[in-house]
Amino acid sequence: MNPTQKENLAMELEKFVDAYGLKRVVETLSEIAHDKATHIAENWQDVALAKVWTKRGNLLNTVAIKFVDDGAMDDMKCIVHEFHTKENGE
Repeated sequence: MNPTQKENLAMELEKFVDAYGLKRVVETLSEIAHDKATHIAENWQDVALAKVWTKRGNLLNTVAIKFVDDGAMDDMKCIVHEFHTKENGE
């Protein structure tokens, strides 16, 4: 992704966050990841890839649950760090 694409993506995502709130955007991303996992498992029979999408969906869902309000960024950083630690076998 080049810098212009990244900037455009950031601007579009900010619009969604402004309109729906960060928690709802993260919840929706979780739902999308789970839908992709189901689609991959049912249509491509790629169990390993489906598991990756399921893990990502679960992570996003955990982050969304931790949001009491949009000020819960410290909790989110801890969850993401914990996820990466487990994923990398640390």
